[in-house]
Amino acid sequence: MNFIILNPTNDKVWNNRGVAKSELGDYQGAVTDCDEAIRLNPRNSDAWSNRGLAKIKLGDYQDAITDCDEAI
Repeated sequence: MNFIILNPTNDKVWNNRGVAKSELGDYQGAVTDCDEAIRLNPRNSDAWSNRGLAKIKLGDYQDAITDCDEAI
């Protein structure tokens, strides 16, 4: 079941899919999904943190630091 279709405005659903993509090695896809989670809820610290971790895997260290700072 695709929870994004059922809950397209739920930031937690987008973040969770981003985590799943990251675990599968799709770091760019993880960043994209976390982008949407953050757009929907800029206070979602998990999404900021998860996007930062995906950016580290992509070698985008400066942006990763910014995201991790936002998470805290």
